Amino acid sequence: MVSPFEAMVQQLTDLGFFGFFLPVLLLFVVSYGLLLKTKALGDDQKVMVAASLVLSLFILGFGSIIFGRFFSSLFGIGTIVLAGILVIALFIGMAGGDISKIAGDSRLLMMFVAGIGVVVFFLALSSIGIVISGPVAATVFFIVVILVAVALIAK
Repeated sequence: MVSPFEAMVQQLTDLGFFGFFLPVLLLFVVSYGLLLKTKALGDDQKVMVAASLVLSLFILGFGSIIFGRFFSSLFGIGTIVLAGILVIALFIGMAGGDISKIAGDSRLLMMFVAGIGVVVFFLALSSIGIVISGPVAATVFFIVVILVAVALIAK
């Protein structure tokens, strides 16, 4: 038997809520925020709203289903990764460890978070069919290792 929540999510999926409405809303909010912050079109907010709406619809017209699938995968994988980090932090806390000492170096923590973000991004790309080959992934990995080593040495 299908639960009411599953039926509701399926109805929203069938109506294009996740494949069209949410990606348009996300692109609209991001473009509006950028226009508001940079004041690229002046101070008239009506112009910014119109330009943001047109821009988000044009971008979504370019690849609507692909954008929806990418954003769904990106946020889904990101949520799973964040939940895993939370569980690890809980285990460290239960074992008597001090998480503030582990995450004390902000530069190292920032590199760790950026690394996780890159991995999540590439996993989301693979969900829409863009696959990075082994040699390219190895090259990127070694470049990142070298950059981290240089950053830690220059510290």
